[in-house]
Amino acid sequence: MRGRVFRSAFRVATEPAEAVEEAEAVAAEALAVFKQAGDDLGAACAYDLAFFTSWIRSRAVPSLRAVEAEISHAERAGSRLLAGRAMMQLVGPLTCGPFETELIRARLARLPVNESPLATVNVLWVESELARREKRFTDALDLLEQACAIDRELGRELGTALNTQARAEIMRDQGKLDEAIRTYRQAINRLEELGQTSFRSTTLIDLAEALYERGQADEAVRLALEGEQTGAAEDVINFAYGRGLRARIAADQGDHDTAGALAREALGYAYQTDFPSVHATAHEALAHVLTAAGRLGEARAELQRALQLWQRYGYSARAEQTRARLTNTR
Repeated sequence: MRGRVFRSAFRVATEPAEAVEEAEAVAAEALAVFKQAGDDLGAACAYDLAFFTSWIRSRAVPSLRAVEAEISHAERAGSRLLAGRAMMQLVGPLTCGPFETELIRARLARLPVNESPLATVNVLWVESELARREKRFTDALDLLEQACAIDRELGRELGTALNTQARAEIMRDQGKLDEAIRTYRQAINRLEELGQTSFRSTTLIDLAEALYERGQADEAVRLALEGEQTGAAEDVINFAYGRGLRARIAADQGDHDTAGALAREALGYAYQTDFPSVHATAHEALAHVLTAAGRLGEARAELQRALQLWQRYGYSARAEQTRARLTNTR
């Protein structure tokens, strides 16, 4: 049974297009078998797979539940390796899910930072994301560098690749688009070398966003489509972001029918996730399309929805940008 779990996890990471539903079935079967046998190590492995299947669907709440169960079973089994791995997996759900800043910090306070370098990396990553939201970009980059140093020491190649992607996101927020584009390309190349298709597919769309902001719409469309096509059908964040970006480009080109259809599709995909930032970004994409079509009242309503989300979850930098768009949408 453990062999099936490991094979499914590998396929989800490297060949996600047809692997997710099968992996969900394997995880459910394995959990039943291992729990009945009282096998904590097996159960930890099964919860690890359950985490990935929830995460690839961009569902933070069940992902967090799976990670916390994995930590519990791994600790009972005496597996520091699995417990440490699970601690690293806390980063995604905590930073992307529908959790307010106070709850995130309370969850971080429970980690045994002094006992585990992986827990330290986890805290540094999450604190970096919170700094980024608050426009403390220098602090955010410094925290990531501290995390990257630990990852390099531990030989965590995927961690360093994802760290590169996170640095690119901060550079983009700073308006350093040329640096962001170069750094995204580095992350994409490294993820490809590591065979990490799922992560790479979303990073392609991140790069497309930076290229769009740089005025390179044609390459942005190509990479957005590549990102959508590379990942699994269940990787709905790619469709939310990719179609939202393509909607804005179509609107800029005066193709309002195509833009409207893509923006509505993006919004539908966004709400298959429980990521507030994905919801807000989809509302802003629709607002862009509506503004281009001269439907300013409807555009303002979409921007107001986005602003409420940015404010509730502590994205002060994004909230500031959205307020400016509201001021200019009259």
